[in-house]
Amino acid sequence: MKFDLSKVEFSKNDLRNKITLPSEMSLELAELIGIHAGDGFMNYYVRPGKRDYIIVYSGDSRDDYEYHVTYIAGLYMKLFNKKVTHGLRVKHEIQTYVRSKAILTFLNRVCDLPLGKKQDLTIPNAVSEAGDDFVKAFIRGLADTDFSLCFKK
Repeated sequence: MKFDLSKVEFSKNDLRNKITLPSEMSLELAELIGIHAGDGFMNYYVRPGKRDYIIVYSGDSRDDYEYHVTYIAGLYMKLFNKKVTHGLRVKHEIQTYVRSKAILTFLNRVCDLPLGKKQDLTIPNAVSEAGDDFVKAFIRGLADTDFSLCFKK
């Protein structure tokens, strides 16, 4: 099923940086949506004369550094032609930052991811309607960020 991309808004920076958007669901996009459901946050902020559109992923730098720098960054480059930035915040926290009006409005309006705090989040329709393989990819992304497994004797 093709996405309705008419809901997406591009900024001048998005156009200048040649941001691309997927035209349909892919396994990589479903996994990224799962990653966002686990460790992601997105919103826009109004400043005088400007809006900042930001997507952030947070993790423990001791365990997740390579995942952020290589895997999440690679997904954004492949899916959106977007380079991400990274920062180390408080002790042992890595954050991956994406600043793009087009990507934020795509994830929000096309992929059904909420702005602000995620409450009662379910598998988005864009993923579930695409089929079981896409749901599995979503769960893989969610599991990579929010699941833990503990064996007890």
